[in-house]
Amino acid sequence: MIVVDDYLALAAIAGQLPPALAEQSIATTYGRIYRLLRAITNSQTSGQLTAQFRLLSEGRRDALIEVIADPPPSVL
Repeated sequence: MIVVDDYLALAAIAGQLPPALAEQSIATTYGRIYRLLRAITNSQTSGQLTAQFRLLSEGRRDALIEVIADPPPSVL
């Protein structure tokens, strides 16, 4: 199992992990999930995560927020 940072956690949730990690079992921490959720939902934020999040369609953004807000226990 590989513990990933915020950027790879977002990529994993979006189904866009780099090929080298695509077959790996990954995990992250509650703290990272909390920071990730705050970063992508804060309209005042202008970082890389927020920029990537804003490129998604509204439906994908909603689905992503739902998964991040209640992540599967197997990834935490």
